[in-house]
Amino acid sequence: MGRMKYLITFLSTILIVCHLNAQELPKAKIVHKDKPAEISYPTGKIDHTKFSVTIIGSGNPQYNSHRSSPSALVQYNGTKFLVDMGNGTREQLEKLGYTRRNSPDALFLTHHHMDHNEEFIPMVHQKLMMPGEFLVAGPAPIKKMTDYVTEFYREDLQYRMKNKGQTFNEDKTNAIIKELQGDNSFSYKDVNISTTEVPHSIYTLSYRFDANGKSIVISGDLTYTPHLAKLAKGADILVLDCQVIRKGAKSKRPTNASRNKKGNSAHASIEEGARMAAEAGVKTLVITHLSNVNIDEVATKAKIAEQFKGTVILAQDFLTITCDGKVFMLQ
Repeated sequence: MGRMKYLITFLSTILIVCHLNAQELPKAKIVHKDKPAEISYPTGKIDHTKFSVTIIGSGNPQYNSHRSSPSALVQYNGTKFLVDMGNGTREQLEKLGYTRRNSPDALFLTHHHMDHNEEFIPMVHQKLMMPGEFLVAGPAPIKKMTDYVTEFYREDLQYRMKNKGQTFNEDKTNAIIKELQGDNSFSYKDVNISTTEVPHSIYTLSYRFDANGKSIVISGDLTYTPHLAKLAKGADILVLDCQVIRKGAKSKRPTNASRNKKGNSAHASIEEGARMAAEAGVKTLVITHLSNVNIDEVATKAKIAEQFKGTVILAQDFLTITCDGKVFMLQ
């Protein structure tokens, strides 16, 4: 009798649990913030003879369904330079038609924070299996990172290359590695590249690309520095990590000096960004590394205009800016 009572209690419990699980649970409300739709740009396609930069990812470490992590694609005369490879970079490139056979010719990193280099390894892995040389450039330990791919994925690369009727030799790859520090200047294909160190929470480089009398600068993460203004002097386009004004916000990001006192010097305030652009005398300022909060684009541009009189653009994923002044969403 005792066993029967225990069995009835056990079965009753099972039925109650099943009933509860069968009930429809309330659906979670998903909120997508900061859909960058304040300004709509026309769509267009790349003219490969033009000098341009496409924002592959305009976001930051926080996940945002409308902004991929930091990445920018500089193009000139058919050569493609990918600067930084945050989360989502490969998917974004695929959407734009930059598949394995049409992938970037050069991979650059500004620094080694996860939101900037997370997809560096898969990008290198992909390039190692393709014919022709490719350039890898960035601060240390970029050589160690590249060598790691060939060592750790040796068997995987050998297997995949064998399936293509080819062989993989880790001692003789198609990667040209440039480990950079401080001020540098070198050429790749038809483009001259210059670098300078900029202040961030870890070692960081900014890049300048010059070709045919035009120039594009990618800052990476930074706070105010005259070195950036010097590197970007007279540039046609400056893609800059810079604070913006949030809708309804009353407080501003603290100044660089106050952040330094707290040991938290990582990203330029809106005043510092405007100052660097003004000191450099650039034509177009593209603000990137944007957060998942609502941005007051009008107030942001008005604040920047107090110091910088050139064109100001808030980055969007797939937005393309050419050195001759065209702005469009890349199809």
